[in-house]
Amino acid sequence: MSREARRRRRGTGCLGALVALLILLLVAGVVVDRIAAGVAERRLADEVANAARQQNAEPAGTSAEIDGVPFLTQVWSGEYDGGRVGLRSLRTPDLTIANVDIDIDQLTVPRDVLFGAEPHDINAAKMRGAATVSLTELATRLGLPGLKITGNGTRLKFTAPVEFAGFAAQVEGDANVRLDGSRVWLEVVALRAAGLTVPAQVLDRVRRPLAGGVTIPPLPYNLRLTGIAVNGDTVRVNAAADNVSLVR
Repeated sequence: MSREARRRRRGTGCLGALVALLILLLVAGVVVDRIAAGVAERRLADEVANAARQQNAEPAGTSAEIDGVPFLTQVWSGEYDGGRVGLRSLRTPDLTIANVDIDIDQLTVPRDVLFGAEPHDINAAKMRGAATVSLTELATRLGLPGLKITGNGTRLKFTAPVEFAGFAAQVEGDANVRLDGSRVWLEVVALRAAGLTVPAQVLDRVRRPLAGGVTIPPLPYNLRLTGIAVNGDTVRVNAAADNVSLVR
């Protein structure tokens, strides 16, 4: 092999080694980036759980996800695109909420928090979320024994056994779900009893507990309830908050 050929081979080998090194560094950078993102997400999830406990609510689990790639450039600035947090099976003395899912916009986290400092000055410009309550849980809490509720598009269908002054029947009806402040209640729009004429007193015995409703307990970060809708076999209550401190 000529000297020129050997030089070309060495040059090609050096170039290949350089490319391999660059690829290795890139992979290492991605790994470090994802490790840092994971640390931040775990710290945020812990703070979400703590915020729930301060509202006398215990989540079965919490999760957090911070948007934006690469993550480390956001660490340097302390400002993040946003993210999501979630709480599962949020148990309170009055109600169990199946899920609380929150979207965060314009999240700020000081760099030292990611390196072990006590959490401080973690803020979000906007939080938009939803609390999901199963219809089974709602029926249990409404105070009408034997009540069963099913979803029906924008309305609910319900059945319940009723006895009053010699009248006994399985009644069924339709209801709209309403939100009044933090109270979820059912507005009865139709009531039937297998062709029987339902006495007015029986109507009242059904309507009163449904209109009494249940109270959605305070959500983390003082999220205010803004709307409600039937979603399959659940009721979904929307919530919002602005300029929120995620550390209490």
